[in-house]
Amino acid sequence: MEEQECQICFCEEEPEELSIICQNKHFTCSGCAEAYVQSAFSTPEASIPFKCSICKVLIEKSHIEKHLDANQKHIYEFYSKFVTLDSKKYRIHSCPSNCGYIDILNMSQNDCPFFTCQKEGCKKGSCTICLRFYKNPDVEALSEEQYAELVSGPDGIYSHLNCFNKKGIKEEWEACLEKGTSRSCPKCGFRGMKDGECTHIKCPKCTTMWCYVCGLDEDACDKEEIQDGIRKEKIFGHNEDWKTNPKRCPLYLNEVHPIDDRYTEEDNQCKEFLHKLLLYKEVREFINKHSEEVLNEVFETFPAISNHGVDIKEAMTADLTIIKK
Repeated sequence: MEEQECQICFCEEEPEELSIICQNKHFTCSGCAEAYVQSAFSTPEASIPFKCSICKVLIEKSHIEKHLDANQKHIYEFYSKFVTLDSKKYRIHSCPSNCGYIDILNMSQNDCPFFTCQKEGCKKGSCTICLRFYKNPDVEALSEEQYAELVSGPDGIYSHLNCFNKKGIKEEWEACLEKGTSRSCPKCGFRGMKDGECTHIKCPKCTTMWCYVCGLDEDACDKEEIQDGIRKEKIFGHNEDWKTNPKRCPLYLNEVHPIDDRYTEEDNQCKEFLHKLLLYKEVREFINKHSEEVLNEVFETFPAISNHGVDIKEAMTADLTIIKK
């Protein structure tokens, strides 16, 4: 059989049982195929179903299963099923004991946060919202008084009803932090953070070209379309006269320093400062809507999210103008 070049390591070898060839004939050698499949299980929710790294076509199940043990096959089947469901109605929940048990929760029917692991040897009860355990009462082994005390105590199952009551505002706060630490494509909503290059972003999901500073796509942003009789490429016209035009943005963040000295001349520091302003904007809107008192109540219910690192006082008083011109 003729040797083929691996799309990952560029070695040349003959296809064998453990190598992968996608429907468009892109070849992955056996060593890279094994490494690719195994690394994907660190983030199965993002990696399954497996796709060719070149053309993004789905890789046939038979190619993947050769690299999996029994537990991985279970996880693979599970996540393959999950991607066919409506993500707004369903979500994956893993037992927080790390016993390996996972299940699909129907959120439209999940009116309470109680979850009992079905794996033999575990069977622990946990809250699907705060992920903390509660004591799972054995109805047959307890008296009526003991049962009532157990379920209603500080570690009892009923203590997590407050988690359900504050679930919506917790998720709103988490979304607030996410919006401040990443940018979303204005067309498809795909989130990410720019690298150290220019402020033009090409969405890896839908290929929309947009500006990382103002968040507008190249059709919506203000731009100079013709200069000196020459038609400019859309997105580059958005950078013309940015120092004086409040609707325009710089091509590089490290160009801002002479105009607004809150920014340094180092690109990564500029990016961090931009995201600080974006984060503070989201935090301010959240607190103006709910109050700081309500936020503190959420932190009391969910201590794990209280270590957010945001200076609330500064967020409420700082000048949040993106670029002061």
